Amino acid sequence: MNNGYCSVTINGKDVGLKFGMPANRMFFEKMALKPEILSGDTVNEVGICHLIYAGYVNNCLVKDIEPELTFGFFMEWVEEALVDEGVKGKLQEVSNCYSESKFTQKCIEEINNKTEDLKKKITEMIGTTLNPSVTENLDAQQDSGTN
Repeated sequence: MNNGYCSVTINGKDVGLKFGMPANRMFFEKMALKPEILSGDTVNEVGICHLIYAGYVNNCLVKDIEPELTFGFFMEWVEEALVDEGVKGKLQEVSNCYSESKFTQKCIEEINNKTEDLKKKITEMIGTTLNPSVTENLDAQQDSGTN
């Protein structure tokens, strides 16, 4: 685990990213409000930009400075990773910094705990455990549009 800070050079500019509690909150809120940043259970390129931008804004909060860089600045960099292996490697370093952040780990732990608590409450309400095949069938019906 790390403290969630990393620095990356983007288009010749050194940019600090801090993946602390504010960045995680901003990113999770963005996922809830804009589900299109997800492709299934994976964050797509737009979602990656929101994550990096949240890390940038969190770093500005820590330094008590106003953010100067735009979301588009980060979007261009993420798009560049599609054609430049060097940028792709830097993007992977940022991803590792985020996923290994002790703050990210704590947020994920809390989400998992809340999910387990919710499952227990549902089980108590219906008096039995959920049969995975039932929920899979419901998911399949919803995906195919038949209900």
